[in-house]
Amino acid sequence: GAEEVTFVDQMHGWLVAGLCYSGDCGVFATSDGGKSWSLQYRTPLSLEAPFFTDLNHGWIAANDCTWPADARPCSGSLLRTVDGGHSWTVDRMPNPVLQDLEFVNPTRGWAIGSNCSLPDNRCLTGLLATRDAGRSWQDVSPDHRAVSAVAFVDEKYGWIVACAAGSSGDIPPPCTGQQVLATTDGGNSWTRQFNLPDSPEPFHAYASFVDRQNGWILATRSGACTMGGCWGPLYHTSDGGLTWNLI
Repeated sequence: GAEEVTFVDQMHGWLVAGLCYSGDCGVFATSDGGKSWSLQYRTPLSLEAPFFTDLNHGWIAANDCTWPADARPCSGSLLRTVDGGHSWTVDRMPNPVLQDLEFVNPTRGWAIGSNCSLPDNRCLTGLLATRDAGRSWQDVSPDHRAVSAVAFVDEKYGWIVACAAGSSGDIPPPCTGQQVLATTDGGNSWTRQFNLPDSPEPFHAYASFVDRQNGWILATRSGACTMGGCWGPLYHTSDGGLTWNLI
């Protein structure tokens, strides 16, 4: 089935689909708004977080983790294309697994990276940045915080959902201090904007902004767990995060 999808306009999009945690995953593209899809790339790697900045430049996070999880360490990779997905370059990552991608142009981007190689999502995660289209990454996590969501609208304005990292081990406790942090200088400094509810383990969130003013944060919350996860509540801002409203 379809895993994740991204569009750059009303007609052109890409999705990753298949038995991605069982060694059979593919990249599919559409040029008619999703009415039809064509296979561009097939791989035994597990794919997630496809992201395109335009019709040509795109990235997909990849790893060789299997499901059900076993004791074999995972390794991470990044797929890059400069021709709309007709060909892909696979780069091995220094961090075992990338979990999210956010680019604002063909060279400048951010990602959520795991600091351990266990084939699950309970490891501490941090914020990574690249200035060379994903060929190299630097850890830019603010104040040693664990980070679970990132959204940038340009090279200066961005938001993350962060939590104080655990003091020992690779597996953090449930997050009791989820916060939305914002930057106006490309991540050199961060300001707390909003406190989110305490999060269950694993700590996770989603963030999406369409411009410097309008954005959404989907958080996790203890006591809200179902078969689909521990999702909720959903917040919206129309003033760049100065105020947040529960939807």
